[in-house]
Amino acid sequence: MKHLLCAVVIVFFLVPAKGQGTFEKGYFIDADNQKTECYIKIEDWGTHPNLTYMASWKDAVKSAPLKGIKEFAISNYIKMVKVKVSIDISGDEGHLLSYQQEPEWITEDLFLKILVEGKVILYAYEAEGLKRYFFNAAPDSIEQLVFKKYKTAEGVQTNNSFQATLLDRVNCIDSTTAYFKKLRYNKADLIKHFVNINKCEGAAFKTYELPSKMVVAEKPEPVEEIISRSSSIDVQTNTKPASKTVHYLGIEANRLVRQLFNISGNDNFFNNPYILQYSINRRDNGRGINIGFTYSKNTFNGNSNAGTPIETKTRDTFFRIGYDKKWAWGKRWTGQFGFDLLLSGTRDFTTTSTQGFGTTTTQTDTDGSGIGPRFGLMFHISEKVYLGTEASFYYQSFVATDFPSGFGFGATERRTSFSLTPPVALYLVVKLRE
Repeated sequence: MKHLLCAVVIVFFLVPAKGQGTFEKGYFIDADNQKTECYIKIEDWGTHPNLTYMASWKDAVKSAPLKGIKEFAISNYIKMVKVKVSIDISGDEGHLLSYQQEPEWITEDLFLKILVEGKVILYAYEAEGLKRYFFNAAPDSIEQLVFKKYKTAEGVQTNNSFQATLLDRVNCIDSTTAYFKKLRYNKADLIKHFVNINKCEGAAFKTYELPSKMVVAEKPEPVEEIISRSSSIDVQTNTKPASKTVHYLGIEANRLVRQLFNISGNDNFFNNPYILQYSINRRDNGRGINIGFTYSKNTFNGNSNAGTPIETKTRDTFFRIGYDKKWAWGKRWTGQFGFDLLLSGTRDFTTTSTQGFGTTTTQTDTDGSGIGPRFGLMFHISEKVYLGTEASFYYQSFVATDFPSGFGFGATERRTSFSLTPPVALYLVVKLRE
C-alpha cells in the first residue's frame, strides 16, 4: 500500500500538464485492403507523415506511413479517405489572388475528410492555406465544388460556380435559384444542405464531428491542419449523436486496495469525509460539476469506569458541490481541478444509565461550511475504470452547540480551520455514460 501511495503521490505532483493528444478507438485500411482495428492518436496529419496507433491499451505505440493507408476512421468523429482528385490551387487571399476566373487545376492523391456520408457525400480538404469542399453524387465520381476569388480592373470578384453545380446536380427538393444564391461556401451551410438532400432522397446518412476537447497533438502555428473542427449544425440525423456530457461515479477504495494487495490490516485514520463522488463533465471542454457526499449513523454501547451502561449515537453528514475541470495528460492520465462549497453536520447523542438516578443525556450538534480548491489525478485502468486521488485546501467554519440533560438551551462554541488534505485517499472511478 505504501509503495502504491508513493507512486500515485509522486506522479500527482510531477506529471507535466501539457496535453499530448488523445487516442480514440478506430481503424485503418492499408493499400492491400487489410483492415486494422486499433486506437488512433489524433494529430495534425498535414505535418505528420505517419499514423500513430495502438492495437490495444496494453500494447506499445506503433506507427504506419500514411502513404500506405487509403482509409482511416476514429469512432464517429473522423473518417478520412485517400482519393485521386483534381483540386483548384488558386490562392484565396491578398497577394495570392490571380487574375484568372477559372480554377487552376492539378491532380493529386489527397486525404479528404468526410463531413456527410450517405447517398450524396460531402468532403472537406484543409491544408497548406487551401480550403476546398468536394462532393460525390455518383459512384466513384468525386468533384470539387468551385469557389474562387480573383482580381479584375474593377476589384476582387468571386466565381461561385458551386452554387450552379448544386442547383443542377444536388437538388432533390427542387430549391429555387434564390436559395442557392444565398448558400455560402462554408462548412455549416454545406453540411446542412447535404443532410437535407439525403433526407429528401430517403437515404441513410451520418455526419462526423471532432469534439473540441480532443487535443490535436503538436499542432503548429499558424494553424494549417487537414482535420477541421466541425461547427455545431442544428440538423436531425438518423444516427444517434454522441452525448455532450460524460458521467463519473467514484467511491473510496482504500480498504479494497488494502485487501487486493494483502497489505497490513491496520486501518490508519485519515480525514476523508467524501466517500462517494459523482461528476458530470462536458465532452468538448471537460468542464462540469462535482458532488461529494457521505451520510452515516452509528450506535456504540459500553460501560463507564464506574460500570454504568453508556450508549452513544452519532450521525454524520458531509456534502460538497463545486466546479470541476478534467483534461487528458497523455493516454493513461486525467488531471482534475475544482473549487468547492462545503456543508457538514454532525450529532453526538450520549445516554448514561446510573443505578438509582435514572438516565442522563448529552447532545452535541456541530454545523460547518467552507470553500476551497481541489486538485486530482486519475489513472486509466481500462476505458471506463480509473483509480484516482485528490488533494484539497479548504477553509471551514464550525459552530458546536452542547445541550446538557434536562435543558433546552446549550453552550455554543465557534471555530475555524484551514486544512490541507494530502492525496492519500484512493477512489475507484467508473465512467457511467457518455
